[in-house]
Amino acid sequence: MRFMNEWDVQEAEGRYADHPILGPATQTLRNLVDWTNGHSDGWAYWPKPCRAAAKLQEMIERDGTSRYRFDEERLDVTLAEYKAALQPVKAFRTRQGADFEIVETTIPERLEALRAEIRAERISYGEIAELQGLARFIPEGDVELLEWAGVPEFPEA
Repeated sequence: MRFMNEWDVQEAEGRYADHPILGPATQTLRNLVDWTNGHSDGWAYWPKPCRAAAKLQEMIERDGTSRYRFDEERLDVTLAEYKAALQPVKAFRTRQGADFEIVETTIPERLEALRAEIRAERISYGEIAELQGLARFIPEGDVELLEWAGVPEFPEA
């Protein structure tokens, strides 16, 4: 099991602040660390919250090599993986009666907001560029958003 100390968490939080999945993931981990420090001897000494966040830490750091550490795009991380990593954290929060915030990703809401802009025929070039950046999170059958994101309908032969 990987262990991210407080410095690792802080550094990852700064590095992935603008990432659509790792941003919320590192914010959630920071919230858990802060809560743990305020309700025990500290993050490094109480293993329960660290074990609950094991999948979250693994998702953020992977194997800790520079391949992941210095790749700010991190295309290997998925929304489904983030939701799965949050399950033990949410269970811990419920069992312990903790009140730290779990930051959900806003990708689905943002895609729906961009869809509304498309349908209202007032989408800007900046929003189209944002949609292109979020293309990998658009479900396969969502032709409307995929078309606006510039994803080809059929792979080139």
